[in-house]
Amino acid sequence: MPIEREQSVLALDAVGDRLFVLYDDLTLHEINIKTKELVNEVNIADLEDAQHLAGKKATSFAMFKDLNMIAVSTAECVLLFDYESDLTVVTTLDVPNVVQIDFIELYIILLHESDDGSQATMSCYQMDSTDPEGSITINQFMGQKIMMRKGEQSIYFSTGMQLGKIAVPEMELEFQEDTGHMIFDFAVSATSIFTT
Repeated sequence: MPIEREQSVLALDAVGDRLFVLYDDLTLHEINIKTKELVNEVNIADLEDAQHLAGKKATSFAMFKDLNMIAVSTAECVLLFDYESDLTVVTTLDVPNVVQIDFIELYIILLHESDDGSQATMSCYQMDSTDPEGSITINQFMGQKIMMRKGEQSIYFSTGMQLGKIAVPEMELEFQEDTGHMIFDFAVSATSIFTT
């Protein structure tokens, strides 16, 4: 299904026959994968409890399919939505500069950068709380942004040549090592970490 838009696709994810596409202007499309029809189009800033986002840009997007949740961040905050029948705002987390979101069990992990970009903080929240369970700040080495990937009850991260692991929800550093090479991307399996 061709959709003509001037805005950029920020992220997409699917559950069952439902494909969700988030654009940087906070427009969210729901597309039926089988019929390729646009089922719903909504600008998140038009939803009740989200009008304060009018004119803002989306910075990150994640889905927690077990609980029918979508998380969307802007430069000012993160909003959690229930998408089961209609989009409704569940909670707002007043965390600025979020660049990546992930879900681990009933926790949401936010990666947010300092204003000068020299550090990034990973914060862990329970789904029903606005108070963090824990957080940890990591220096972004050699001008390289931190990337994070979820593991089993943990978050793995890389920045420059550094690779590390953080326990969730405590957000305690389990290890941080110099790999001896610049990490451009990485993946995590049950038994291994692969870097490029």
